[in-house]
Amino acid sequence: MKYTLAILLFYLGLGLSYAQSDTLKTIDIKNADVLLGEQRNGQTLQRLIGRVKFEHRGAFLYADSAWLWSETQSLTAFGHIKIEQGDTLQILGDTLHYNGSESKATLLGRVDMADPQMRLKTSKITYLRNQNRVIYNQDAKIKNGKESIESKEGQYDAAAQYFTFRNGVVIKSKDYLVKSDTLRYDARRDLSNFYGPTYIYSSNSVIYFESGWYNQKNEVAQFSRNASVFSDGKWLYGDSLYYEQKTGYGRGKGNVKLIDTLENLQVFGNFAETFDELNRFYTTDSAQLRLFEPGKDTLFLTADTLFGKKIGQNQDLEGHGQVAFFQPQLQGRSDFFRYQKSDSLMTLLGQPVLWTDSTQMTADTIRLRQRNNGQDSLFLNGQALLIQQSDTLFQQIAGLNMLGIFANNSLHRLWVFQQANSIYYPSDKDGYTGRNELKCNDIRLEFSEKKLNTMTCLGQPRGTLFPIVPEPQPRLPGFLWWPNDRPLTPIDVFRPRQHFRPSLAPSSSKN
Repeated sequence: MKYTLAILLFYLGLGLSYAQSDTLKTIDIKNADVLLGEQRNGQTLQRLIGRVKFEHRGAFLYADSAWLWSETQSLTAFGHIKIEQGDTLQILGDTLHYNGSESKATLLGRVDMADPQMRLKTSKITYLRNQNRVIYNQDAKIKNGKESIESKEGQYDAAAQYFTFRNGVVIKSKDYLVKSDTLRYDARRDLSNFYGPTYIYSSNSVIYFESGWYNQKNEVAQFSRNASVFSDGKWLYGDSLYYEQKTGYGRGKGNVKLIDTLENLQVFGNFAETFDELNRFYTTDSAQLRLFEPGKDTLFLTADTLFGKKIGQNQDLEGHGQVAFFQPQLQGRSDFFRYQKSDSLMTLLGQPVLWTDSTQMTADTIRLRQRNNGQDSLFLNGQALLIQQSDTLFQQIAGLNMLGIFANNSLHRLWVFQQANSIYYPSDKDGYTGRNELKCNDIRLEFSEKKLNTMTCLGQPRGTLFPIVPEPQPRLPGFLWWPNDRPLTPIDVFRPRQHFRPSLAPSSSKN
């Protein structure tokens, strides 16, 4: 588009020089087979017929016939109109009107402006000499070897070197197709401004916006008003989108949304930056992630800042600062989140806490693996603590590390490794039978119907069974129960976390 507009700018300038010279030099008759003269309404009128040729300051006009008004230096020409400027410019048409007193020239019919590189076709062109403008209001097409521009209306301001194309603007090339309502091109700055609904199609992307600009020289663009970009299965939306074609860098502001249909994820925020053609991104300011797959429950997650990276078929996601997530069977909070799709592994760091059914789990690090449309296994490393509420009592298990196995998205079996410690309330059909305080090397726990069912001590057991006594109940070291922090709905992930382990200060968000 840059080259086409530049060529048109140059040759329309030549055409204007023809109009502007008219008041400085009379139109010379170079040839006619028949020349007739008469007086009409006090004016001298000349009729030229057959192989008519005029010259005006280096430009030549050919026609089948013409009328020339000498006093006003105006003429009307008919049939096989041809204007030649130098050796390169040629304008064809059926009828030409030129009014010297108004400095206005109009070419009608099958108008064809051509040179070896470009061609303009329309049915009417008007030159306004005093305003240095060229106007057309009929379907027009500008074409060179690489691309074409079509519109129903257009004008050119020669003084400002500014083009305006309106109504059904279409730009075609082998690499892209543009459809817009209005295009304004500033030749001095090599800048195109688009107004109204605009689509840009290429081999692997579709861009839509209703207001925007494109700098051809720097290959930089900005779009707004319902702006969206689709590329390789990914959609990017925003109130304002900025894009650098050379580097693949993009930026979105206001109601930003990134949808990856291939990876089944959606990312939201009010500010985002993308790199490598949307294969890397980060978003912040109300950042939210939705991860979903057919047959699985959608994961809703929010953080101060979300990061994403795709290399080949591997998709990695990270959340930094005030992480909270919700699934119907699983909820959690932490200061750092990472999800690796290649092995369906979720990692939580920074005071992580996890809830499932009536169970709360905390540790220094929590890792959760998913498989077959649900939760598969759970790893708690460092200061691991599991608490499960049973009526008004709390089953408590602590250890250095824990490994859990899920069945039907509920915790089924749990191993506690090293420094295992528990407060367990066994029961029978008549109710709770006591309070068992147990220490051993390792513990294996079995769950049934989402409740702790049996507990087996492995290695050097030391325990005592106490009768149940009224409050206060004994607590294991590090006991913390945070039901108010648990996200119970997708909206709850936006509630700030209220409770932290007292030995650790809340981590600051990472931007």
